[in-house]
Amino acid sequence: MPLLGNWALTLPNGAAGWLGVTQEGGQLKANLLWGGGSVLPVPGVKMEGDQLVLTQGKQTITARVFGDDLQLTMVSTRPGGKPSPASSFTGKRTPP
Repeated sequence: MPLLGNWALTLPNGAAGWLGVTQEGGQLKANLLWGGGSVLPVPGVKMEGDQLVLTQGKQTITARVFGDDLQLTMVSTRPGGKPSPASSFTGKRTPP
């Protein structure tokens, strides 16, 4: 699966982040570092077609891989259930 591995992220605000995607026992798992702090597991990880969908609280991130590049989009749910405007950002595969 091309999305497996480690990815250096450039977040929407220009900060650095990190995404690690693994598969264990046929199940996808992901860990995310968002700008600072600790690397945390992502509770919702699944594939929808050719894109990875990560859900964490009121935030959904979708990712598509293009070789060693990752194109990501983040949408948050605002109070009242209305989605925020989508934010796009990128990632680059890092060596194992």
